[in-house]
Amino acid sequence: MTICAYCKQKMGTNDSCTHNALRYKNEITIRNSTHFEGKERCRDCGIKNEIGNYHHFSCNVELCPKCDKILIHCTHFFDVDDEPEIIQIEI
Repeated sequence: MTICAYCKQKMGTNDSCTHNALRYKNEITIRNSTHFEGKERCRDCGIKNEIGNYHHFSCNVELCPKCDKILIHCTHFFDVDDEPEIIQIEI
């Protein structure tokens, strides 16, 4: 079983990643917790598909909170020299 590098939980058995925000270039953005595919659990990271749950970071199902494209392919949070910091904040 794979362990999430951020929340340290086993992927596929926990309901949600606990890290709910991205810090990128000194801006904090809440991650998308509303996009899921049809089954009970995410086909890629194994979270429970339920509004309010966050995909484990690097999941290829999570959408960018700014443009709704697949987050890991989006240029809003990735460029050649910089990657986002995945953080947990109170909301």
